[in-house]
Amino acid sequence: GQPLEVRQANARYIQPTDDERVTLVTCHPYAQLTYRLIVIARPTEAIQPGAGEE
Repeated sequence: GQPLEVRQANARYIQPTDDERVTLVTCHPYAQLTYRLIVIARPTEAIQPGAGEE
């Protein structure tokens, strides 16, 4: 395993935040722990319910 300092630094990606976001965490190659990929997505604008429906 990684030293405590590294694990604590990496934990910031999964801690609660004040902004709206989705965080995806996966490993590569599949089923191995060689690399960890972290993708963070934030919305660009709010979509109003019913918008675009005709």
